[in-house]
Amino acid sequence: MLMTELEPHRLPQIDTAALPTDSVVVCATLRLAQTLAKTHDASAENQRSWRSLNATTLGQWLHALYDALVLRGQAPPSLVDRRVLNTFQEQLVWEKVIRQQIDTALEPLFDLKSLAASAAQAHKLSIEWNIPVDGGALGGEEQRQFQQWQEAFRAHCQQQGLIDAASLHARLIDHLPAVARTLLPATLAFAGFDHYTALEHKLQAQLQSMGIATLAIAPPSAVGKISRVEPADLAQECLAIASWAQQHLAAKPHARLGIVIPGLETYQQPLQDALEDMLAPALIMGRHAHQPRPFNISLGQPLSNTPIVHTALTLLQLITQAHDVEQTRFATLLHSPYWSQPSNPSEADARARLDAACRSSIAFKAPLDRYDRFANWYLNEHKLQAPELRQHLNALRQAARSQRGSRPPSEWRRSLEALLAQCGWLADGKLNSIEFQTRQAFVEALNELARLDQMTGKLTLKETVGLLNQLCNERLFQPKTRGNPNIQILGILESTGLAFDALWFAGLTEAAWPPAAHPNPLLSITAQRQQQAPNACASVQLDFAQRIQHRLLRSAPEIMVSAPRMEGDTELQPSALITRFTPTELACNASLPWVQAAVTAVGLGLESLEDATAPAVDPGAHVRGGTWLLRAQAICPAWGYFQFRLGAVPLQKPVEGLDARQRGTLVHDALEAFWNATRDQAGLQSLVRSGLANAVEQAVHQALDAYNANQQHEPLKPRQRVLELNRLQRLLNDWLMVEATRTEPFTVLYCEHEFKDNISGIEVRMFLDRIDQLADGRLLIIDYKTGASIDTRNWASERLTEPQLPIYAAIANPPEGDVAGVAFAQVHLSKLGFKGVGDAEGLLPGVDDLRSYQARKLFNAEQFPDWQSVLTHWETAVYKVAEEVCAGDASVRYMNDKDLMYCDVKPLLRLAERAYQLDAAMDIERRSGGPL
Repeated sequence: MLMTELEPHRLPQIDTAALPTDSVVVCATLRLAQTLAKTHDASAENQRSWRSLNATTLGQWLHALYDALVLRGQAPPSLVDRRVLNTFQEQLVWEKVIRQQIDTALEPLFDLKSLAASAAQAHKLSIEWNIPVDGGALGGEEQRQFQQWQEAFRAHCQQQGLIDAASLHARLIDHLPAVARTLLPATLAFAGFDHYTALEHKLQAQLQSMGIATLAIAPPSAVGKISRVEPADLAQECLAIASWAQQHLAAKPHARLGIVIPGLETYQQPLQDALEDMLAPALIMGRHAHQPRPFNISLGQPLSNTPIVHTALTLLQLITQAHDVEQTRFATLLHSPYWSQPSNPSEADARARLDAACRSSIAFKAPLDRYDRFANWYLNEHKLQAPELRQHLNALRQAARSQRGSRPPSEWRRSLEALLAQCGWLADGKLNSIEFQTRQAFVEALNELARLDQMTGKLTLKETVGLLNQLCNERLFQPKTRGNPNIQILGILESTGLAFDALWFAGLTEAAWPPAAHPNPLLSITAQRQQQAPNACASVQLDFAQRIQHRLLRSAPEIMVSAPRMEGDTELQPSALITRFTPTELACNASLPWVQAAVTAVGLGLESLEDATAPAVDPGAHVRGGTWLLRAQAICPAWGYFQFRLGAVPLQKPVEGLDARQRGTLVHDALEAFWNATRDQAGLQSLVRSGLANAVEQAVHQALDAYNANQQHEPLKPRQRVLELNRLQRLLNDWLMVEATRTEPFTVLYCEHEFKDNISGIEVRMFLDRIDQLADGRLLIIDYKTGASIDTRNWASERLTEPQLPIYAAIANPPEGDVAGVAFAQVHLSKLGFKGVGDAEGLLPGVDDLRSYQARKLFNAEQFPDWQSVLTHWETAVYKVAEEVCAGDASVRYMNDKDLMYCDVKPLLRLAERAYQLDAAMDIERRSGGPL
């Protein structure tokens, strides 16, 4: 099919300027109607007075005609006393009708909302495209089912005095010959239609039979240069578009630029980022965040996704689901600037600290009462001043208890705003323009909710909030654009009838253009194809794409078309509709990096710093972090600096029940309770002969009781406690049987023994799990490990990555006796045993004598001739790392990637960036022939 054969206009064409003054222009989109009206007014601005162009959509024109007929009492009998359903109301009616039609037992198997949306679309298609709804012998089960639903829908609407928009339009068009001519224009022109529905053809025929002139607004007909480029991927395509826009605006500041993309939702965020970085880099700074963008994107976002409305819905969901609140939802509330008093520094600080505490102290799901109690305890415990936070948390809890019963949505609507205000929504009261528009859109959604009584009947508050959430999900919000941006970013349908100085038609891969067919499954596929209904089949979609492309390629004197070559590792092919254009080289404007452009735009300069060296520790100052700091510094100096000197720590992820750290703590506590009661080897041996199980059970109960009594923890539920009790009893029984194999008599001197020291200005405060004293007075230092892997190899290296035992052994000089050995006690069901080193044979099972063959694999005899040399090495290594900390060493250097597996500040190390820089440097050396 030739492109010249695709012209959709069968009506006589006319320019907007030549229209009679009383004409009505029916536009394919609201955007086009607004554009035509603005263009008309701009062209007449030199005149003293002029008549505005009556540009509207077909739906708006027919609804206005219906209102005029009702006002005059001239509505046709079938439309008297009818309430016109909007899209959301119609969806609810379809849901209600379908729910009544299907078997109650089968309802959970269906996605009722999606089914209702498909039925509403099928109903609209059958009217607008004259598609028969035939559930007879030739129809499938889906068509027969839909025929029943449609009949029930129409009967329900007839009984309730309702009518859907498509049926209203069809009946009004049938009634046109009886309408007074004073209510109809002398001329009606269609603008921006790529093709007409059967109902629109019927409207044109009716108007023509009545002597009303029906015309078509002549579309843009620019014939210009068409270029095609092939960017590597979506990111490069967005960068190229931004560079193209920058060049055009530099040459012509008032140029009208269009960017049209079939899959706009995929491009929306990356393209917005590229345009802001290229055209307005200063927007990255907070004080410029609300400045107008130099572009407008036609794609809105669900109202429920806007921060203000999301906060309101979160508050209402907390009230209706107070028995089981997800911590992520509560954290969202704490983070929101639209709840309570976030601008008050003390309130903001308290909320941030409370969020961090909740993550480690409250289960993934907990009752709202638990959050309120914990918040009050935490604020009191840490002496934090946050009266507004306390007040609004209490109001939330009270609201959850008081809102009971069922009411119509209109009655709930009167309560919802009051509830939100009581619970702290928008308590700050300061809104900018976009925030004010968002709030108004939410108020409109509440008003829409109040008009649903007839569709829903009485609802509980939970059902009402669910309905409001659904309404906000389906309502798209886009703030009003300030001014008239030069760049319009549009989807395919929004571009209808518009003209530009230059156009970029992007994202034209074979998968996206033409769009894939999606026929409605509730209507006959053959009938949809015969009527050329949208999405009916591949040939219809091809015709649709050809018509739109034919129009777009004549909408500007300069046009770019593009399709990315790759998506990740997947190779993409360009659409067959653009392969006739020969690809040209893609040239991007070489601009400043956006960070440099941003600071230049606001008159600042960039400062270069060497980040491998941090400020040294001042003489006499103390650095917190202890052995954890020394461990992190030994593995990677930057880790130690970021986490312990700057205090960068990740927020914990809440879990249901106990996490690995808490389980390990319970093992430590239970063993401490056991040895505090048992004390020595003789006591253990006696229990092994009789009573070990009872002693272990008592120790475990003692640990679990202490855990549940601690307000910082979420108490274990009864079932969780039983499971943990069984786990701990089994683990401790097995472990104590390993302890029972020890041959050297011992006494447990200390459990959880506190040790403090100052090592080169670093405050070291650690708790040793256990110190045993042997019969000869010497000491064994034991550290429990509940993980599956233990590393002692670092003890012979220059950098001790497990320094706790070496610090005590080499530096503490305990008065109770000399340290004879150090060992990790691996208390894990898959691996039970000791692992360490000492100065004699048989100190502990699995602990090697320094002089043994096994120990010499790690501690070579030349460097470590005796036990004292090991202790000296440990002391030297610890002080060396401590001196690094004090000197400010913050370089990113490490021996093995595995050592950073549990690094909490890994993103700050920028490992991928450094690897990229290293690869780039090696590549330059390789090309230049230099050393690698």
